Amino acid sequence: NNLALTFGESSITYKTLNAKANRVALDLLKNSNQNKIVGLCIERSINMIIGMLGILKAGCAYLPIDPEYPKQRINFMLSDAKVKTIVSQNSLLNLFDEFNINSVSIDGIDNSSNETNIDLPKVKETDLAYIIYTSGSTGKPKGVPITHKNIINSTAGRLNFYNENPSAFLLMSSISFDSSKAGIFWTLCTGGNLVISEKRIEQDIIKIANIIEKYHVSHTLMLPSLYKVILENVETKKLESLKTAIVAGEACSKSLCNVHFKTLPNVSIYNEYGPTEASVWCIAHKIETKDLKKPQIPVGKPVANAQIYLLDDNKNKVPFGTSGEIYVGGEGLSNGYLNRPELTNKMFIKSPFNQNQKLYKTGDLAKYRNDGTIDFLGRIDQQIKIRGYRVELDDIENTI
Repeated sequence: NNLALTFGESSITYKTLNAKANRVALDLLKNSNQNKIVGLCIERSINMIIGMLGILKAGCAYLPIDPEYPKQRINFMLSDAKVKTIVSQNSLLNLFDEFNINSVSIDGIDNSSNETNIDLPKVKETDLAYIIYTSGSTGKPKGVPITHKNIINSTAGRLNFYNENPSAFLLMSSISFDSSKAGIFWTLCTGGNLVISEKRIEQDIIKIANIIEKYHVSHTLMLPSLYKVILENVETKKLESLKTAIVAGEACSKSLCNVHFKTLPNVSIYNEYGPTEASVWCIAHKIETKDLKKPQIPVGKPVANAQIYLLDDNKNKVPFGTSGEIYVGGEGLSNGYLNRPELTNKMFIKSPFNQNQKLYKTGDLAKYRNDGTIDFLGRIDQQIKIRGYRVELDDIENTI
């Protein structure tokens, strides 16, 4: 009976969430076989998470589709992932008119549904859980498939790394963006309340502060630039419930950390790093006041069973203090890109240190400090971040 999800003035319990997700799963299994990729196109809401969990319970993988994506991108993703079924809402079904696609409308889920003890498919750790499409330099987005083993390992890593689980987590990122998985699975797997913000809330920092105060938000993850603006412009008493602030998606500045320690000295602040291909995160660091004396804020050390190597152009390990490219291995690593064998072979290489393992070539530069923590140094190519989203400039150039 604990609160599981909150959006605006509405909340539902775990019991109701489970029953409704089971209902979605049953409706899906009438139309779709297990192990299929199912589209998920629902506006930010409680129903968005119900649909997501329903797809997983049906033994399928969900492909999040933002309704505001350009039609061309939506069409590409649906055809590239060979999607035959979509979970959506009545007001969005017209987006898929030109596709021969089965649709399950979340609006049709029976509110009185009490489906709790039902026989659902058994899921293997190698089965896909979700697919995230990221910007591609050729002008085509590339799909990153993540297995249950990948995301379970990623989520379990949080239980080891963080001192406290969220009692209430403010989810601000889009579910089409892989950092959202941190808050969703960590919170729902440990019994907290997942508080979903309305879309584009980052344009109204007073509203963000009011939500944190109203729902006693204990944890959140956001861009460092946004967190800094909040700290500088919001009444501190509205943020008193916070216990843990996580920043990711951009480099974390010393100026942000200065403001944080001045404004919320009792709140823990963490810096996380990880590409979509490595299941949300693979390096993290608890920022301490002593870090302010160093040239920059580190991204930290490997987490969640990740193997991190800094290598030169010849795939040799670089010495401490020397710049090298970050390569990631371990249990969080995706098997490669969907339907892109050439790109997979280029970016997911055989490990020079273990022929049975793959390493992902991130394109990010970093160096080790003397104590083994890692400093992020930027990109080796033209990829940039816009509000935390990976964007390949070649992608824009090709489109134009």
